[in-house]
Parts: sequence; structure tokens; C-alpha cells
Amino acid sequence: MKNRLKNGLDAPYMTIGYLISGVIVLTFIAFFHNFRGVGWALLWGLMLIAAGLISLHTSLYGKAEIWDWIIADLNIKSDSQVLDLGTGHGLTLIKFADQLGSNGGATGIDLWNSHDQLDNGNKQTEANVKNANLKCFTNILTGDIRSLPFEDNSFDFVTSSFVIHNIKSKEERYKAISEAYRVLKQGGTLVIVDTENKQTEYAEVLNDLGAQVVVKKLGFNGWWSGPWMPSYEIRVKKSA
Repeated sequence: MKNRLKNGLDAPYMTIGYLISGVIVLTFIAFFHNFRGVGWALLWGLMLIAAGLISLHTSLYGKAEIWDWIIADLNIKSDSQVLDLGTGHGLTLIKFADQLGSNGGATGIDLWNSHDQLDNGNKQTEANVKNANLKCFTNILTGDIRSLPFEDNSFDFVTSSFVIHNIKSKEERYKAISEAYRVLKQGGTLVIVDTENKQTEYAEVLNDLGAQVVVKKLGFNGWWSGPWMPSYEIRVKKSA
């Protein structure tokens, strides 16, 4: 049995902000409840807490289930080479690496920004990889996904889990997706899971690169605060 892995909290300021704001509103109501509109204030406080709890679920449990579904739908050979972009604590990397044998390899790359994921750092990721008792070769790198240090056609699978939307510039997001496609082998599969309703933008970039794109809206496990911020899977198989 594998040891329990430590996963980081995504969008920590948003999630914690919702929870703290909800508690503040409800505390105010508890002390000053005789005012007009108390019912609406109560509803608002409960909605803030619910939004925080939903985001907490997606970050700590939902995204793991999403990747379990995706992996079950892929034909991952034991000798595959996998690249995980913005690997964070290595959740997606480890799930793919767990499908590989001693002749396979899994690489994770990140800039380790703790604003996007709490306690994000390569030491924690390396510890998670070690605790996972994987059979395949693994490599954890520090680097920018907009300028990948790999040759063209290097990986059978390239993955990205709730990462690319954190790049603020549309032009820079274009670079990241183009780089992901560049290092993907012919016949390989690129899977992007992301939010902020950028699925159309990502699909347009990949279409410009000549790829056939499949977009799938994910359910409750991909909600961030609520159904108004869903997540999507964008999948591409590179032509041979």
C-alpha cells in the first residue's frame, strides 16, 4: 500500500477568503441580528461558506477523481514517457507514473509558485514521489512551461492540471500550449484540465496548430466555488 501523499491547496487565497468572509458575516449576524435584511445577510454568509467548501472539495478530492476517470479512459503503456506541466505536489504526475513500469518515465516541471498552490515546492514533490514507491524513472524539474527544455516529439503524454489559466497574458498562455504540443510525440496525447472558461481559447490555439480537439465539461468535482466556475477537459491526440 502506498503512503499517504501530501497535496497542496489550489487557489488558497480564494478558498480561504470565501470561508473567512462567510464566518465574518455569520458572526456579525449572531451579534447584530435585529436589522433589516438579516435574512439576505444570512443567505450571503452561508453561500460564501458553501463556495469555500466546494472549492476545498475540488482541490483536495475532486481533481484527483477527475484524473482517475481520465487515466481509466487512456491506453497508457508501461514504457510511456509522461510530462506533467505545473506539477505542483505531483498528484497528476504520480497518478500517471503509477501506470508505468521500470522502462517508463515521468517528468514534472514547475516554477513552484505558492500563490497558485499552498506550500508549493520541489522538495515536497520529491518527497511525495519517493513515498509513492513508483516503479518508473521520475524527474522533478524547475522550469517555465512557456519554454520547455525538451526536444520536439519527446513525450507520449503531456498533462496540465489547473495550471495554464494562472498565466495572465493570452499570448503567454498560447506559448505554453504551443510548447506542450511541440514536445508531444506523434500519436501522443495532450490532456489539459482547467477552469475560468478558457476552453474555447485553448481549443483555438490547438486548432491553429492543426490538432483535432475534444472538449468535455466536467461535473461537480470540477466546480470552483460553484457551477458558475466549472472545469473542462481539453484532449488532443497528435497526428502520426
